[in-house]
Amino acid sequence: CRRNEYMAAQKTAQDVMEGEDAIVNSMRRFANDAKCVEDLKAFKGDTESKIASYRSAIALKMKEDLSERALKQLQAIAAF
Repeated sequence: CRRNEYMAAQKTAQDVMEGEDAIVNSMRRFANDAKCVEDLKAFKGDTESKIASYRSAIALKMKEDLSERALKQLQAIAAF
């Protein structure tokens, strides 16, 4: 009878430890989720600043291209 009680206690202890391990693993996944959220916030800020500078660079490039084409047309008109 004591042997059965001992085996039942061992099984219960094993179940409790496995449950604790599962809880710890879930908490680790949650910690990773929280880190992912922080990384995404940083990514958003970085991306917004890069997009702003990219738009500025595109506008500058378009202005340079337009000025170059206008200059070529004016040179063609002057040569005519």
